[in-house]
Amino acid sequence: MSGSILLPNGSPIHQHIQIGSFSARAFFESRADAALLNEMFKATVREPTSADAPLDAELYWLHSSNGNASSPIPPDSLRVAHINEQVWSVESQVLHARLELEAPLPKILLSSDPHNLSEFEWRVHVSIVFHKLLLLLARMYLHAGAVQIGGAASAFIGEKGSGKSTICLWLGRAGATILSDDHISIRRRDEAFYASGCEQVARVTGDTEAALLPQTLTVEARDFGGVLKKEFAVRDWFAALPYRDVRLEKIFFPHVGARWQLRPLSPRHVTTRLLQTTRSSHRFADKDDYARHLRYFSELAQAVEGFALELSPNITELDRLVTFLGA
Repeated sequence: MSGSILLPNGSPIHQHIQIGSFSARAFFESRADAALLNEMFKATVREPTSADAPLDAELYWLHSSNGNASSPIPPDSLRVAHINEQVWSVESQVLHARLELEAPLPKILLSSDPHNLSEFEWRVHVSIVFHKLLLLLARMYLHAGAVQIGGAASAFIGEKGSGKSTICLWLGRAGATILSDDHISIRRRDEAFYASGCEQVARVTGDTEAALLPQTLTVEARDFGGVLKKEFAVRDWFAALPYRDVRLEKIFFPHVGARWQLRPLSPRHVTTRLLQTTRSSHRFADKDDYARHLRYFSELAQAVEGFALELSPNITELDRLVTFLGA
């Protein structure tokens, strides 16, 4: 794909993308592509408004009539090329991206080829390419919750069932500001790292609703990944601050166990855990590509305090975390 932007005949679909603090103007040839991003990155694609945050980038997603990779790419593989100081190329078998970093705004130029992939396989290609582009923009999208206490952010990184939502809502009830309870973006800027929330809603099971909310939610429970939960706007019940950068000072890796335990982690162990939690969303083209990924996490681990957090079945023991963080 060339560096020039060739929009399709007719008017492109103009949308706004917000992934944490990352804000982009987007032009899609197909509404299906916009809908896919919206689903994958949790309701992040919407109609532009006058209240949108200042733009960090522009994105153009077009379709090609045939494959345009410079040479064949094996299945489940990726090519990442540093074309010059300001231009990167990221290619899978069927999705090709060019990242142009020149001022005033970086541009992401996407081209997708016709394919016979299953829906799941296609989503993997889109996920891998977008995660790589975000990393090249010094950002990382993570399955994590985060809160702000005293002007600093603490993040809680873990998969479904690790206790992220319960922790964030409990801390919110104690006075913390919730950035997000499920997905965050981490941004490196100069020598510091910042966390921003990627969602304005939270989802709770019946048990969590009864333990953490002062009133019963009036919405119906729905199936989310096989678990019945109710979804609500966080700002209706807690102090909330999505989409805004807050300097990140602490990272916790929670899991539900038998007893309460908080254990400091060395930067090396924080790096290892970060690599483990992101292995499903990243592929590596070569050793240089892996080194960039590792360097990002190593520098993040050096910049924050890290902790392993075991949660006991007694939810009230989360007050110990409230005390530890000074909420």
